[in-house]
Amino acid sequence: MLLLVIFFTALKQKQISTYLKALALFIVATIIGLLPNYGNLSTTNEYGKYSTRGKSELTIDYNSIKSARSAAIGLDDRGQSLSLDGKTPSEKIATPGMVDPDAKERHANNKTTGLDKDYATNWSYGIGETFTFLIPDFKGGASGYIGSDQKSLKKVNPQYREQAANGNTYFGDQPFTSGPVYIGAILIFLSVLGMFIVKNSIKWPIFFATLLTVALGWGNNFMGLTDFFMDHVPGYNKFRAVSMIMVIAELTLPLLALLAVNELVKHKNWSEKIKLRLINKEVSLKNILILSVSVVGGFCLLCYLIPDSFNTFVARGEEQQMIASAIRGGNPESEARAYIAELMPQIEIARKSNFYFRCHAIINIYFTGIWCIIFISHQQTQKRIIFCRAWFVYCY
Repeated sequence: MLLLVIFFTALKQKQISTYLKALALFIVATIIGLLPNYGNLSTTNEYGKYSTRGKSELTIDYNSIKSARSAAIGLDDRGQSLSLDGKTPSEKIATPGMVDPDAKERHANNKTTGLDKDYATNWSYGIGETFTFLIPDFKGGASGYIGSDQKSLKKVNPQYREQAANGNTYFGDQPFTSGPVYIGAILIFLSVLGMFIVKNSIKWPIFFATLLTVALGWGNNFMGLTDFFMDHVPGYNKFRAVSMIMVIAELTLPLLALLAVNELVKHKNWSEKIKLRLINKEVSLKNILILSVSVVGGFCLLCYLIPDSFNTFVARGEEQQMIASAIRGGNPESEARAYIAELMPQIEIARKSNFYFRCHAIINIYFTGIWCIIFISHQQTQKRIIFCRAWFVYCY
């Protein structure tokens, strides 16, 4: 994508020869970089064919799958469930050559030349969970017990406080997590600002690369794109978890923020006009800065004041899992459903009161505002550069 942008820029500026020389140098540098690692890459590729990332030699008896599914439908006195035509499922399945077409289709769609799709997408980042880039505890942070933060239980009904304390702090789409993907308020703010003020066309491949990797990190929440990449992009189906690709966004967004700072230090007057191509209009740098602060800071403020505005505090399928667990513990289904229906709102209250979630939201507003005030107060370009360098060192 980046090479295409550079190519069209070179074509527009009639510098194709310079572009081709740079491309040739890039290819040579890539080959030189790969050569020292050829041994590791070659042995990993060879071993992968015989691991879970290789093609499976196992086959599936689809008749057995259909038998198992039919047996779970519900049985009569003889232990069988009759269909409308009077034949039992086992009699129909016993027909020579008859297979379960649904199971066969699902299996075919799930298989790849590497890992199965359901395995690779088991740890898929939630779409709403992406806001952890800005607020790390947006979905509760790392997996753990709610009771580990006693402040979260203050507003919980005392009758349910002990049970709510055993609830999971994490309520995202993944089975569990050791921590979120977090980038930081200042870097997100500068990235938003960068989309307005960076003149270099490199911002577009950075922007689209970020969107692409985030969408791929959603995994089974955006299955159309995931299916295409797992079926057609070489090597992609070898990754154990699709959410690993979020690391690219952790590189591209700070890079865009750095480009924004590079543009900021060039401006001495905040009333200078910057042309926004999307609306074909000139806007002062001051207004763009205020807009960017309002977007990032306003979102954090809403999350602090009205947590429900952008977030849900119950994990997908969590209530059903708790009901199933209560039933396995020997409780009647009706009682289990009634009790969990009363408990879930209390768990939501505890999660909304999460001390760290609310703190990070308000701290983001504070740091974003302080950054802008300090930056604007430094009128000299050299002082701005020193300040920005110090801040980037702090952020990392």
